[in-house]
Amino acid sequence: MVAVLALVVGAVLVPAPSANAATITVCASGCDYTTISAAITAASAGDTITVGPGTYNEQITIDKSLTVRGAQAGVDPSPTGRPGGESTISSTYAVTIAANNVVFTGFEVRDFRQGVRSTGTWSNIEISYNWIHEPTTTTDLLGILLEPALLTGVTITHNIVHTEETGDSLAAIGISSSGPTPEIDDLEISYNDIGNSLYGLFDGADPAVYKINGFSLTGNYFHDNESNLNIGNILNGTVTGNVFADIGGSIGIDTGTISGNSFIDGGNLSLWGTEFGFWRPSRNLVVEHNDFTDEVFGRGLRVRSGAIASTITVRANAFRDSGIPPSGDPDNDPTGYILLNQGTGTLNAAYNWWGSASGPAGNTGGISGSVITAPWIASFVNDPAKGAPTTWPLTTLGLTGPVGFWPLVATRTTIVSKSPSRTVVGQPATFTGTVSPNGLGGVTSNLPVLPGQVTVTDGVASCTDTTLTATATLNVYQFSCTLVPTRAGLRLFTATYKDTSVDSFYRSSSSTLRTQVYLP
Repeated sequence: MVAVLALVVGAVLVPAPSANAATITVCASGCDYTTISAAITAASAGDTITVGPGTYNEQITIDKSLTVRGAQAGVDPSPTGRPGGESTISSTYAVTIAANNVVFTGFEVRDFRQGVRSTGTWSNIEISYNWIHEPTTTTDLLGILLEPALLTGVTITHNIVHTEETGDSLAAIGISSSGPTPEIDDLEISYNDIGNSLYGLFDGADPAVYKINGFSLTGNYFHDNESNLNIGNILNGTVTGNVFADIGGSIGIDTGTISGNSFIDGGNLSLWGTEFGFWRPSRNLVVEHNDFTDEVFGRGLRVRSGAIASTITVRANAFRDSGIPPSGDPDNDPTGYILLNQGTGTLNAAYNWWGSASGPAGNTGGISGSVITAPWIASFVNDPAKGAPTTWPLTTLGLTGPVGFWPLVATRTTIVSKSPSRTVVGQPATFTGTVSPNGLGGVTSNLPVLPGQVTVTDGVASCTDTTLTATATLNVYQFSCTLVPTRAGLRLFTATYKDTSVDSFYRSSSSTLRTQVYLP
């Protein structure tokens, strides 16, 4: 038996060919076949079919473990077409994937009612580097359709998926069902341009029965949709580094993170609870480092009825002032709340920026429901380590700063004392002092321990305190560490605070003490 491994090509995982795999070519003339369907019929599992530029007016079904490569495989799509020409599939039901271990990559798919779909029970499907759009008809329904009984290991990456909002357009990417308990395990949707549709990402299966186990939504650009998202019943999900523009969306995640996204020009977010039959309410969720800005509807984040708000943490986000006051009906009125908790329990929304040093009081938008907002970020600098996006399609947006909100809150470090007063080479010297996160407002109590550490050094000898404990004074934490000097003379000792958490929140700060170090 020959082992079959996997090869990584760029960012895409593709199955390695078996020892006897063949490459079959398709083009108008001079290739093995002139139609893709004929090539699939002739192929064996593990083969690769390469399709040259041209238009193929056919409906294809990939019913074997194959890699089907268009002329633009590995090339990010463009809404005006890619140099060298497209391998274009034009058909009402253009592409059906009905096998395990299938890669469909590098095509233009157009003139469809359903562009690319997979129905049934299959695993390891990749749909990548395709330009899926419907420029001419009014019958387009879905760009990509997943219709599971059980689909496992589905990757949708580096595609343009537009259905142009004409006729009965439903969704750029849709999920339905082909069985009584539809399930998708390990669904990745990454680095796609998803737009011009009624829904960007829509799960139309019965909310009372379907489920998604393992979900990642990363680096996508949602825009010009009537709704960017409508999906729920997710267990273990991450939504990271996306740009959501123009309109809101709803998602339901049980256990996960929503981090580093930008909701702009009216983009906003709702977290599903148990409405409409959803049975996995949003809970055990961290919402952090997101930027809610340019809220033309005056909305930021909504925790819907049935979500377990007491298990959701909202921190280190920017809720910028839209200038739009709250209304009583955020669903049907053009105004709304910047933060609305309709879920169960109190929502912890401390340590956010509300567009003002005075916190929520300085934001025109309203906060409704049981919500903790103090302390809040009162002053900050943007983390210089976070730059503009480097991955398509976000590189096409002309962003000069990072996606999401990455603040560093100001701190002040002070060396208070040194013991003993006479510092001698080879003898322990203990430095004590304080760190104050003075970029916070509304502080009413200290954390048990401030995240991070303080290192004291004269450039040669050093010590570090990794447990910065609270003092009786608000916003003041103490450090103490002991080093053994090795050099005599007038020495400059520097105490430096650094937030060592994975996503640093506090800005580094330093304090110095010049003191004589004596020989024994």
